[in-house]
Amino acid sequence: MATSKEKKQAVIEAFDKKVKIQTLVTYVAMFFYAYALISLIYWDVSLLGITTPQVEMWTALGIGTALWVFSYFYWRCPNCNRFLWIRPGLRACPYCKAAFKEEKKG
Repeated sequence: MATSKEKKQAVIEAFDKKVKIQTLVTYVAMFFYAYALISLIYWDVSLLGITTPQVEMWTALGIGTALWVFSYFYWRCPNCNRFLWIRPGLRACPYCKAAFKEEKKG
């Protein structure tokens, strides 16, 4: 059976993994939204030359929106599974108070 310290460490490691994946997803979603904006501004130019600019714009918007929906279901506390919202410097879950960072003793 896992001890309390092992459970805390598992939550910290799971949160660190979630932060890395969520950061990547956020940047990729922002890229697709920027791509859609550029496609909208240059409506008569296909940026990739694969299809029409309108299809490129709607595809980029769809992918960006799908990534934000993924974020809603992924960005949750590893301990209580509740949505964490966007909070800079998050050190603990606001609901179950599970620590996400190691406490410094000093």
